[in-house]
Amino acid sequence: MKEFLGAAAVACELASAIIYYHDIYRGNTKPHLYTMIIWSILAGIVFFGSLAAGAGAGAWGTGMSFLFCASLVPASFYWGTTDITKMDRIFLAAALFAVVPWLLTKDPLWSVVLAAGIDGLGMLPTLRKTWNAPSTESLPAWLLALTRSILQMLALSAYNVTTLIYLIEVLVADSALTGIILFHRKRRAV
Repeated sequence: MKEFLGAAAVACELASAIIYYHDIYRGNTKPHLYTMIIWSILAGIVFFGSLAAGAGAGAWGTGMSFLFCASLVPASFYWGTTDITKMDRIFLAAALFAVVPWLLTKDPLWSVVLAAGIDGLGMLPTLRKTWNAPSTESLPAWLLALTRSILQMLALSAYNVTTLIYLIEVLVADSALTGIILFHRKRRAV
């Protein structure tokens, strides 16, 4: 059952990626360059850290997310937004630093905790961009991302801080972004 849920999480992430890329191609979605770089680094840390902490199939969706975000980095140069602020650079440096505790302690816990915190902060440029231009993000892609996080939680082989903290943070951040999109759509409809 855990493997089925893990595979379903991967399928959600893959479907989200297809929708997101389709929306980029149509010019409806504009990924933020630094957010994609930050998410690539952090998803990589969390994927490997979760595997090391016994997440099993519950880590598969994060692995797919890592691959998806990494593929969006070059796409962001051409079809995304590159409004880079000083804060974006700070978040990038923090993401790179997040691997240091794992290297020093040989335990992924603090790197994953840092990754979750930085990921939440790293989401701020996309939240800011989406608040100002809500049509630049894909609602179906983000709804699939929310579903993926829930499926991953259910697919975990081990429930501990290392395997859960990032998934909880992503669920909250993705909910916030989805809420912004829905808020603006409702406001436009009124």
